[in-house]
Amino acid sequence: MKNRLVFLTLLVCLLWTLPVFGSGGGKADPARPAGPTDLLIVSGTITNLQGKPVKEVGLHFYLNGQKLELEEEIVTSKAGGYEAELKVPKGLLPASKVELEAAKPSYQSSARTALDKVLPERVDERGNAVFLAHQSLKMKRAISPAFWIATLVLLLVYVL
Repeated sequence: MKNRLVFLTLLVCLLWTLPVFGSGGGKADPARPAGPTDLLIVSGTITNLQGKPVKEVGLHFYLNGQKLELEEEIVTSKAGGYEAELKVPKGLLPASKVELEAAKPSYQSSARTALDKVLPERVDERGNAVFLAHQSLKMKRAISPAFWIATLVLLLVYVL
């Protein structure tokens, strides 16, 4: 009786964990377009209004109004620079509208900014085209509730 209970418990645990370690149910990865792709390499710098680099700005890209799902998050470096490799369906790029949006706490989010020039660079050995684009942005600081709280605390400390 005890052996039967242990066997059934192990069987239930095995069946319960099977979907966790399975192949993913055959779902396609939304970050990667199906079929052949072209590669767009976008680079640039994000600065504040004084021209100083802004680090850790999150970047989002849009193709014809649809947000591109990326394999990993794109953020600026300590020097404010970024480089993103975007995989897009083959044949869309020269004529498509590619936009960039930047966001960081304590800064006003940039509106979607269209990439000025998307230039073809080369075609790789598999026939996929590689395109280049450069876009730099200036971000303006936002006056948030945190600013007013800090100002109030500073005034209270000064008065007391």
